[in-house]
Amino acid sequence: MLAAGSYVEVHGGPYDYTNTVYLQSEGTESEPVWVVGAQDNLVKMSIVLYGSYIYLDGFNIQGDKGISARPYRSTQTDHIMVRNTVITGTGSLATGTTGISATGAKGLQFEGFIAYNNTISYMGDSESDIENDRHALQTGTYINNVWHLYNTSHHNGGDGVQYSHGGVNSHHFYYGGNISHDEGENCVDIKQADDVIISGNSCYNIEPTSSSSGECMVVHYGPSRIWFINNDISNCVSGILSTGAFDVHVVGNNIQHMSENVDEYHGDISSYQSGVAIMAYNTGNTYISNNTITDAIRGIAYQALAGYQVDMTGNLIANLRHGEYTGNNPYAIMFKGDNETVAKATIENNLFYNPMQLHIDGTTFSELEALVASKKCADNSVSCISADPYFAGYEKGNQLMSDSPAIDTGRQAISYETYQSLYGETINMDLLGNTRPASGNWDIGAFEFVDE
Repeated sequence: MLAAGSYVEVHGGPYDYTNTVYLQSEGTESEPVWVVGAQDNLVKMSIVLYGSYIYLDGFNIQGDKGISARPYRSTQTDHIMVRNTVITGTGSLATGTTGISATGAKGLQFEGFIAYNNTISYMGDSESDIENDRHALQTGTYINNVWHLYNTSHHNGGDGVQYSHGGVNSHHFYYGGNISHDEGENCVDIKQADDVIISGNSCYNIEPTSSSSGECMVVHYGPSRIWFINNDISNCVSGILSTGAFDVHVVGNNIQHMSENVDEYHGDISSYQSGVAIMAYNTGNTYISNNTITDAIRGIAYQALAGYQVDMTGNLIANLRHGEYTGNNPYAIMFKGDNETVAKATIENNLFYNPMQLHIDGTTFSELEALVASKKCADNSVSCISADPYFAGYEKGNQLMSDSPAIDTGRQAISYETYQSLYGETINMDLLGNTRPASGNWDIGAFEFVDE
């Protein structure tokens, strides 16, 4: 038992203990408990944190051991932080475990968990043909107000972060500023958790395995109010996938280098083709705005449900390619499903280039005039653009050159006002942190042009 205000330092090691170590805290907001690893520490044991206001800092943990925050022995557990800690596994399928996990229990709601600036790698076998859910970060059930900030994870057997498989009363999670790559499954996997914000992360190099189709970020099982904001996503089979959720907002992401699955079998006119930047099905109320999408086979693929809203505003979709295995044609937007939902959907102020090709409700459009005649891209006569976006290239990648037609030709999408209404904060900024709009009207795509 660690009394309020306790300060504990761990020196030396290795501390190799086969059983789990349980640290109980009686900390308070004004007198938290600190457990700090000195520079030379080496710990080879699993740690459980429980009680209130305990902060673990600077540990070096090796040997397939992790940290769990949970209400052990029915003790109310809340306000726990793990920061500046390195957790390195052996890459073993047999002995691997999750790096940092947090969960509550029925009647013991866990409020307030932070994982900050940790590095988690080789927990489980990222290359195994057998599913091994050894995640870098994970939440369980009966937990809210979770912050996963500026962590780095790679080569874990499961996900970079998995949110609340089977979760009850699991809500308000923020995953921001993290780097996740070369995971066995996904960078981000959201399950039964509501009000989840995935913002400002870098995710790359996710390949298909026996337990994952190669999505960089994915949401399943019907959660609500899911946000993917200003993420940099590359080298996956799919960038962002929703297989079932409500009120999904995909805003300001830079998504590129999507690959067709080697065993792809879907036909040319399919909403389920791999190599897609953003895909959604069984998903109600979907808002896709201000994303930049390049080097993919599909830009946006959406299978519409009856009775829901769809908004695709301000996206820049360019330089797509044919399927490398199937030869299927590239489409900026593949939009099928319920006829009324498709007819009422908003598709405005987008830029399409190389090719200008969309498939909407049974019709393929390769000319902007025909698309406008169908009452899409028809706001203020013509709101969309079919032209070279003039990317800056080299170190600036998909940022815009000063003569880009995407500059000042966008508009504010509904997601920005919705976010501020729900959470009291603005997201009126681009992936680089530039204010939107920089001048005049909004720019199309993930990058607002700022004249240097």
